[in-house]
Amino acid sequence: MILRQFLHQEPVAVSYLLGCVEKGAGAVIDPVFPIEPYLQAAEALATPVCYVVDTHLHADHLSAARALAEAAGATYVLHEGAQAVFAFHAARDGETLSLGNVELSVLHTPGHTPEHLSRLVTDQTRAPEPWALLSSHTLMVGDVGRTELASDVAHAARRVATHAVRDIMPDVGRRSLRLRGQRARCSTMTLDQLRIFVAAAERQHVTRAAKALNLVQSAVGASIAAQEGRHGARLFDRVGRGIELTEAGTLFLIEARAVLARAARAELVLFELGDLKRGTLHLQASHTIASYWLPRHLVAFRLKHPGIDLRLTIGNLTTVAAAIVAGSAELGFVEGAFDDPALEAHIVARDQLVIVVGHEHPWAALVHSGGPEAW
Repeated sequence: MILRQFLHQEPVAVSYLLGCVEKGAGAVIDPVFPIEPYLQAAEALATPVCYVVDTHLHADHLSAARALAEAAGATYVLHEGAQAVFAFHAARDGETLSLGNVELSVLHTPGHTPEHLSRLVTDQTRAPEPWALLSSHTLMVGDVGRTELASDVAHAARRVATHAVRDIMPDVGRRSLRLRGQRARCSTMTLDQLRIFVAAAERQHVTRAAKALNLVQSAVGASIAAQEGRHGARLFDRVGRGIELTEAGTLFLIEARAVLARAARAELVLFELGDLKRGTLHLQASHTIASYWLPRHLVAFRLKHPGIDLRLTIGNLTTVAAAIVAGSAELGFVEGAFDDPALEAHIVARDQLVIVVGHEHPWAALVHSGGPEAW
């Protein structure tokens, strides 16, 4: 079985191509224009499109389903309750659309609209029971479908909840959804996606971010587009050949950096538990400490733990403290006092102040006569 997700920004929506490669039969769910990506994907995956399904009559965008069905020579499917003047296959509740080893079972879920349907997906090579539900606008990520076009979505939600499927895949994305231990696939966000976003935000350029991450430009662009489409929020504005953060992107950057810093700290804990065999330790230090006191300790640490990569940044008390709070450094060294409840301080050394004078200097006699107490 194959299942491919298409994320869209205008309109904010999700489409699916799924089917059986072995038998060469596929279906597209809720396509939007342009239709070429679906046709190209179906050809590349050797899965000709046999059915094109609209889960309901869309009121917020122009459906591409009929155009795609005509181009692919496929059957256009709506629920039998759809009041449409054009021709379509009227699917009944419980009807099964066969795609070789894959089956799509129609589940009538009125609420968002009266004719709304969801699809239970069964892969016969995996198990005889359905393993996924394409819920469209019945269950969205973090919400249920709007009901101003109908009456009661609760009935549809209850129908969905009676099926013990592993994955729920909506056709729109907002926040995360959990239902009886199930998970919404399009709510997943990975650390790699956050790293890509932060790299692009810091460089304000997709190509430069791709080069810094050793990725192809299309991978960076696709990752950003997926995040924007999944959550319905534009993170960047395209300006000439570069990009600029939107207000949403600026706020998200703060959180993304914090998450990555936290993940790095968690990884560091594992390294510490693993006898410090490998890893990276980010340090910050003030100028005086970095120049005179810290070097010999770094050398000693390096000799004891050669697998740890030490990264030192030199600043002042304010910048060092800020780096620790922001999570860009794990450890800081300063010689001044500070008052920040978010930080924990430990004394690791003390300054010894020494006054040096010549033998003929008047102060020299004071030192010889009584030592420091004479002062």
